[in-house]
This record gives sequence, C-alpha cells and structure tokens, in this order.
Amino acid sequence: MTMLHFNHTAVLASALLQWLIALLWYSPIFFGGVWKSAIDLPAESRMTRMIRSIIVALIGNLLVSFVLLHVIVWADVEGLRRTVLLSFGLWAGFIFAPFSAQYIYENRPVKLFAVNTGYWLVAILASCLLLIHMV
Repeated sequence: MTMLHFNHTAVLASALLQWLIALLWYSPIFFGGVWKSAIDLPAESRMTRMIRSIIVALIGNLLVSFVLLHVIVWADVEGLRRTVLLSFGLWAGFIFAPFSAQYIYENRPVKLFAVNTGYWLVAILASCLLLIHMV
C-alpha cells in the first residue's frame, strides 16, 4: 500500500471550519442554551474544562478532517450530490447510529442528542464540501 499524499492546508482549513461551526453551534446564538440546560457542569470547573476541550476539539477536528480527506479521495467523490451523499452516509454510520444507542443507554435528553448529532451532520457536510474543492 502506498502512502497517500494529502493537502495539509485543506486539512487545517477543514479542522478550523469544524471548530468555528462548533463555536457558533454551541453559542447562545444557536443551541448553547439548549445544550447547557441538558448537561450538568459544576460552575467552578467550567473554565478549565473549556480550555481543555478547545484544545482536544481542535486536535480531534484535525483527525476527522484528515480521515474525511482520505475517504473523499479513496471514494473518488466529485460533485455536490455525491459529496452530500457521502457526508450523510458517514454521519449516519459513524455519528447517528452509535450516539443513538449511547444516549438511550445513558438516558440523556433527546434535545442534547439532536444538538450534538446535528452539529456533526453540519460539520461533516461543511468539511466535505470544503475538502472536495481543495483537493
């Protein structure tokens, strides 16, 4: 198997896009209020958790972007329709399905499930659309 060369700039841009979407998605402008009301965070640890989560999220976004780029190249995806279908398929198989079982088992609110899985649907779709144009 040969090493797949990839566009580092595309991966970084995609990761930053995912991070910016999360920043807006979980802000009071969009779904921050719903998200906050569905989780229980002690007030004294919020800032520490936020800093750690920002760093971990960016590293995770880089990994997700790297994998998305490889899937796009390996699947030879071109065009809007195929990009949307690939994005939805990846989301359904790797986000929606496992989150469904986890949220049911943990008895978490449906609103939290909708906010979190909705973010990943938008983030994966936006990243794939960006990556397809940068490859």
